[in-house]
Amino acid sequence: MAKLTARLDHKQKNLGSYFQSKIQDRRYTSHNFDYVLSKKDQINFDGTLVSMANKRLEQLCPEDLRQFIVLPSQYYRRYYPLPSASYSFEEVPSLDFSFDVFAVAYAEVWLRPANISLDGYRFLLPWIKDENGLPLLKQPKFLGYYYSILRPEDLGGYVFWESIPLVLLKGLLNGEARPDGCAILAASDGDTTYRVQGFEGEVDVPDKFAEYLKSIGSMDKMIEMGVMTQKVGDIAKAALGELEVKHKILPAREKAVRRDSMKERAFRLFDEGKRPGDPEVKALGIKPNSAYRYYQEWKKASDRSQS
Repeated sequence: MAKLTARLDHKQKNLGSYFQSKIQDRRYTSHNFDYVLSKKDQINFDGTLVSMANKRLEQLCPEDLRQFIVLPSQYYRRYYPLPSASYSFEEVPSLDFSFDVFAVAYAEVWLRPANISLDGYRFLLPWIKDENGLPLLKQPKFLGYYYSILRPEDLGGYVFWESIPLVLLKGLLNGEARPDGCAILAASDGDTTYRVQGFEGEVDVPDKFAEYLKSIGSMDKMIEMGVMTQKVGDIAKAALGELEVKHKILPAREKAVRRDSMKERAFRLFDEGKRPGDPEVKALGIKPNSAYRYYQEWKKASDRSQS
């Protein structure tokens, strides 16, 4: 009995503090990731949780008292999903977020009397040693609260959540509501739906997760917290750097192409006998100084072709 009662508590614990003291995982920040677990996930975990916790509780019970211990049919529990990120590239470079699911469970443990048949005689047992000697237990006796920590390997608690493109992730880490290259398709009080250029499908981001990323602030901090490994972080940062270079080059290239296209259209109008001040040239939206410069270039080109 001493082995069992030594593992029980007579007062209830704060689950968050108890979890942190027992696990000491850098990923735990007191942020509640309960929104990543579906109702179906929780129901599946609940059955495993009760089975595993009762198995441990039975091992603490003296063999001669196990038949008098009331094993809980359910536990008060709280799940603690902790994030883990890996790199992937399909349409665009992204981080795939999965969660390792931990749990803290507790239940009341009672000792109950029972009628036991021995050699045709029935006895009310057990006898319990206390300050009065060995009185017979006649009413159920509360022994204490049993607490148990269950890890992902106990629960089978590994849940894939979703992929977030790096361009969106960087913006969320910076606290941006609409990062460059991303469009907001829908928004509510609880989440925001994004469309990311080059990424097939929509990305739903709960506001709570956006606030979590903002509180972290950088990929380096994600590495420091253990959300992703150094290797994954280096690959993701390199891919993001390449994206930023392309993002700077492409607009400049598109601007140059657009400028050249406008120049070609102006040259065609000059070939038709139009001048910089004519309405057709002004309709191109070219600035007057640029239109005049194009006209001078056109004249020089025409003179060379005629000589």
